[in-house]
Amino acid sequence: AMRTRTDTLTLSLATRWHLSENAHAFALTDIFHRRVRYQGQNHAPQTRLRSKEAHLSFALSGTHRLSIGRLRFSDPRKRAMDAVGDGVHLGYKTPDWGWEAALFKDAFGQRGLYALAHVHRFSRNRVQGTYALIEDVDGENRAHLAGYTQSRIFGAHLFDLGISAVFGDAANLRRAGIAADATMTHQFRYRDWKPKLTFGLAIGSAGYQEPALASHKTKDDGQTLFKRFGTVFQPRLTNLAIASASFGLRPSRDFSLDLRAHAYAQVNASTVTPIARVSGQPNGLSRHDGLEVTIVAGWRPRKATKIELGAGIFKPGRAYQSRRPAKRLFVRLTQYF
Repeated sequence: AMRTRTDTLTLSLATRWHLSENAHAFALTDIFHRRVRYQGQNHAPQTRLRSKEAHLSFALSGTHRLSIGRLRFSDPRKRAMDAVGDGVHLGYKTPDWGWEAALFKDAFGQRGLYALAHVHRFSRNRVQGTYALIEDVDGENRAHLAGYTQSRIFGAHLFDLGISAVFGDAANLRRAGIAADATMTHQFRYRDWKPKLTFGLAIGSAGYQEPALASHKTKDDGQTLFKRFGTVFQPRLTNLAIASASFGLRPSRDFSLDLRAHAYAQVNASTVTPIARVSGQPNGLSRHDGLEVTIVAGWRPRKATKIELGAGIFKPGRAYQSRRPAKRLFVRLTQYF
């Protein structure tokens, strides 16, 4: 396992201008200083200035809005996309449904061009939507089609299901792939600590290729942003099945704690290295990739201060030639001014 320590100090500056009754401008800039220590060696520190958002937005009517510039593209579930792009976005929204269309390119890596269309309906207890995303990334062309639904059942149960397919330059030299991702959450509302229990199952075929914009980040109604498929392993869904279970506490709006466990298995035994944060060579003799246990927590003692931490361990399974565990620990302190 790689031993890496990263220290980052970030200063964010956000500004909003009301140009007229129907137009405004917004800018968000990060200044960050980073030091990395890898395998006992200190790398040269880096200080960078990065524009994360800078756009003009115009209200064309009470329901239509046009935005141009550097935009944040993120769907509510943060499964289809979570990225910054340069382009144009047109959106329409009413109290019960909406649609959006966008053309943009990757703002930082300059790797991809994208076209997006998304339609969704929502009510008090249900959200449903479909989207199409066409991407040209590193000379490869793919079309993603997906549908999702999120429903509250009997008040205390939340069911989430997403089904997606990819066509074109898919993974493992395939022309297409499919994936499904389902979770069921039970909220114990009658307890002071508001415990919640979640079970999930996600499966991606050997040819499934996620959008390059996907991040799998979630807050799960808490204070900490973490990777929902594992803080240490952080895999993509290509040729992979993931069974997850988590137990969370929400005693107040200022504190959250989640204990999470994941089991990973290849759909088809393979010697192809999975796309994940932890590197390792599969032996092709087993489908069991391994297990991970993670704890993440967030506390906001004041409105302008937030403390986040996470710790996890991933134990490779019989599919790997090396069985050495990988560990990760992160601590973040955020101060808003």
